[in-house]
Amino acid sequence: MILSLETLRDFVLHVFLLQGVLDYGYHLSWNNAAWTISTEFYTYLIFAILVLISFRKPYIFIFLSIIYINFSGTTFKFVHSIFGFRIFTYLFQECIMYFLSGCLVFFIYERIKYRFNDYIFYIFLIPCLYFKEYLPNHILFSIVILLVALLKKNTISNIILSYKPLVYLGTISYSFYMIHQVVLYLFIQVLKVFNLGVSFSGKSSGGTESIFFDTLITISYVAISIIIAIFMHKFIEHKFRIKN
Repeated sequence: MILSLETLRDFVLHVFLLQGVLDYGYHLSWNNAAWTISTEFYTYLIFAILVLISFRKPYIFIFLSIIYINFSGTTFKFVHSIFGFRIFTYLFQECIMYFLSGCLVFFIYERIKYRFNDYIFYIFLIPCLYFKEYLPNHILFSIVILLVALLKKNTISNIILSYKPLVYLGTISYSFYMIHQVVLYLFIQVLKVFNLGVSFSGKSSGGTESIFFDTLITISYVAISIIIAIFMHKFIEHKFRIKN
């Protein structure tokens, strides 16, 4: 079955940032990278409501977060059972879970005064990564974020992570994410003109059948996306996020 990627229904969902929240369309239609913005926007709204409910009473926020993380599947099933059909996507459910897990990490971080050196950091990190198949993704995510946050400033790991070029790539990563699919689509169309055999249709995906050209294409596509992301960050994202 081939999905119709650009329907009026999907367009309306995109306008209201609901494509990744409501299970009424195809979340990867139109600008498929924007599905994360959809789930994040309404997750932030839920976060704001939780903050108002637990104002100056963090234990309420912590309690509600733990309840959701442990019973999110049951919660969504209950909501869907009331209406008799599935309303919200699993993407929305996962986004809330990861966000609240990150919030709990913040509360834990505030309580821990000890800071790790490189040896302690990897003593905890390596077993977590080795047994990652046995850990829920949001738990693994939380542990890694907490371990990185607890690194001492003068450790080699922290110095590497604080390396300016890497930090800058992280800074423009949002712009890169939002533009890379558009660049990829246009890139593929240009390659098709030259009959290089690249296709990312609903049925198949492939390359030029040449390791050299496929690698060159990948590097070129990423480089173009980074260049455009730099301009997007400077003239669009930064302009509207930072007030003079």
